[in-house]
Amino acid sequence: MRLLISLVLGGSFLLLPLHAEGLSLKEFLNQVSESNREIQISMQKIQAYQQKKSRAELVFAPSAEASLDYSDKKETGFLSFQSAGDKSKSFVSGLELKKEWASGTTTSMSHQFQRYDLQGLSILKGAFWENTLELKIQQDLWKNFGGREKRAEVRQAHFQLDSLVETEKFKIQKKLAEAEDAYWNFVFSRAMTTSVRNSLRRTTAILKWNQKRYRLKLIDQGDLLQSQAKVMEIKQSLETTKTKELAAWRQLQYFISKTFGPIPADLKVDSLSFSFDPVQDLNEWDRTKRHDLQALKDLSKAAKADQIATSSSLDPAVSLVASYGGDSLDSSFSTAERQSFDHSFRKYAIGLNLSLPLDFGKVNNVKASKEKEAEAKEMEYQQAAYQLNREFLDLKDQLKEVYRNIQTAKLLQKTEKKKLNHEEKRFRQGRSTSFQILTFEEDLARAEIDLLRKYSRARSLLTQLRLFIPKI
Repeated sequence: MRLLISLVLGGSFLLLPLHAEGLSLKEFLNQVSESNREIQISMQKIQAYQQKKSRAELVFAPSAEASLDYSDKKETGFLSFQSAGDKSKSFVSGLELKKEWASGTTTSMSHQFQRYDLQGLSILKGAFWENTLELKIQQDLWKNFGGREKRAEVRQAHFQLDSLVETEKFKIQKKLAEAEDAYWNFVFSRAMTTSVRNSLRRTTAILKWNQKRYRLKLIDQGDLLQSQAKVMEIKQSLETTKTKELAAWRQLQYFISKTFGPIPADLKVDSLSFSFDPVQDLNEWDRTKRHDLQALKDLSKAAKADQIATSSSLDPAVSLVASYGGDSLDSSFSTAERQSFDHSFRKYAIGLNLSLPLDFGKVNNVKASKEKEAEAKEMEYQQAAYQLNREFLDLKDQLKEVYRNIQTAKLLQKTEKKKLNHEEKRFRQGRSTSFQILTFEEDLARAEIDLLRKYSRARSLLTQLRLFIPKI
């Protein structure tokens, strides 16, 4: 199970408990992979599909067939060597071992015991045994030559199951990506709350300074009211961000199937920001790592195998059949059995069987339809690969743009902070107005929030890119 996290993060991690002191992204995704119900369902399906593969291979498994028959017949005397009313009793038992090989060869070995008790025949002094041992081989020369039909059927079943496995793996991959998005959404909401709280702290300090200056009759009442209104406005914004943070926290708990609870006050999470260039060493994506694309590839292979199997099944059936064995008839079971094994009365046969379909038009139509289905599946796979490659390039370009914007936003935030600090000094010296200082405070808060949004956007793009390159 833990290996499934590598579908998104490209590695396996130690499973750590969810606790109040910290919840890193790795810890959270471990919790999701271990407890999310949808992932558990997909895991069960993957195991079931993988075990079903052995069912397709049963066509090549040896089989045994045993028979046991008893009959008691009263003769009519009509066209019979026995008179009316005579009884014919028989006991027949047999065992056959049979195997079909991947080469298109069928082999079998059968051994049969038959005991007869016939009344009314003067030549017979009592019951007698007829024991038979036979070895038989049959080789397809056209329809299933080289075992192509059966092997294609097995490959078709395997590819179809592989497609289902890849589909479930992609569901897990998507679910972990959704969980990662939810994690960064919570981190973003938490950072937004912190940013608004810091803005409230700074604006409250401005309000207190204005209250002091108003008592000293150094400013007009309008400046004081403006500060009070700004504080109330930011308090409303803080309540909104706290509500969004709680909703994001509940979404995290949903992914790990936990009972909804309050946010721990001392909870620590990973930082939304990062200092590295996310696209500097970003390589091209590997098609085999994209599970939804591999599912289409397996369906294409299954369609091709179905085409081969169907074409072969509609070909004329020509097979060579040969058998060799021993047959013995004696009043003693042991003598009859020994003679059937030492081939005192050997028998052999060789023959050729031919089965030919006569409606060639329908046969050719069926073959042509299967060929078109295989071509359509391959085209569907190639089209999906083309679309995903375009999506990958678009994501890279968007991430490059966001990263450049982050650098600009960081400089803007730094500038806005310097501007506010400078204006605060002038404000305390009485050389600036409340309107000016509050405007600069609003500019800083807007720059901080804009930077957080860009970091959040970058995290979302990285999560989407992990569906192409799990190890980024």
